[in-house]
Amino acid sequence: MAGPALSLSLALLLAGCGDKVQSPASKPTPPPTATPSGPQPTPGLSPASRYKLALQLLQQGNPTQARVELVQLWHDDPSDERGGVLIRQIDMDPKIVFGTENFPYTIKQGDTLFSLAKQYLHDSLNFYGLARYNGLTLPAQLQPGQVILIPGKPHAPVRKWTRPTPTPPAAGTGASSRPTPPPSTATPADSPARRNQAQNLRRRGLEQMSAGSIDRAVTLLSQAASLDPNNAAIAADLARARRIQATVHNQ
Repeated sequence: MAGPALSLSLALLLAGCGDKVQSPASKPTPPPTATPSGPQPTPGLSPASRYKLALQLLQQGNPTQARVELVQLWHDDPSDERGGVLIRQIDMDPKIVFGTENFPYTIKQGDTLFSLAKQYLHDSLNFYGLARYNGLTLPAQLQPGQVILIPGKPHAPVRKWTRPTPTPPAAGTGASSRPTPPPSTATPADSPARRNQAQNLRRRGLEQMSAGSIDRAVTLLSQAASLDPNNAAIAADLARARRIQATVHNQ
C-alpha cells in the first residue's frame, strides 16, 4: 500500500512546483537597492529630487552613492528610464557604449559635458559616459582650452548665415550687370529748394552781366540752368550771356 501513496504524494508535490514557474516574458526584477553594509539611499526623497541628487553626485565624482540613488529611483518609479541610462554608463566600459572612434575637441567658454553630450552624442544624459571616456573624475571641472575626445566622427560645422556682399562687375560686362547705385542724398530736381537756388544764381548772374563780368555771369547762369533745366527764362538768359561772351572774346 505504501507504493501508491508515495506516488500520489510525489505527483502532488510536482504539481505545486509547476504553478510557481515564471513566464519567460515576465518583467525582469530591478537590482536590490542596497546591501545592509553598503551605502544607503537618502531617505524621504521624491523621484525628482533623487534624480537631481544623483546628477549632482556624478558631477562631484561620487558614482558609488549616485548609483545607489539611481537604483532606488528605479524601484520608486520603474517607468523613469533615466536611471537605467545612467547606471549603464557607470557600470559599463565607455568604449563599449560609444565605440573607439573619436576626434579631439577643445573646450570653449560656456561648454559643459551636458551641452557637448547633447550636441555630439544626441542626449545630454550621456554626459557621464563622456566623462569616463576621457578619464574625468570631476565632470563639473571643465576648463576652456582643455582638449577632450568626443566619440564618433566630427560634425560638419554649421555655417552662420550672413548677408552676401555685392561683387563689383567685371569690366565690359555691360550695363545690365552693374550694381545698383546707392540712393542719392541730393535734393530732387523738381524740389522747391532747387528752384529757389536756381533763381538766386540767375539773379546773381544777371547782376554780373550788367556789371560787365560776362564770364562770371555765364558760370552762374550755367549753374542755375543745371539746377532748374526746365526753366525757360534761365535758359534764355544763359543763351544771351553766351552770345555776348562770344562777341567779347572775338573782339
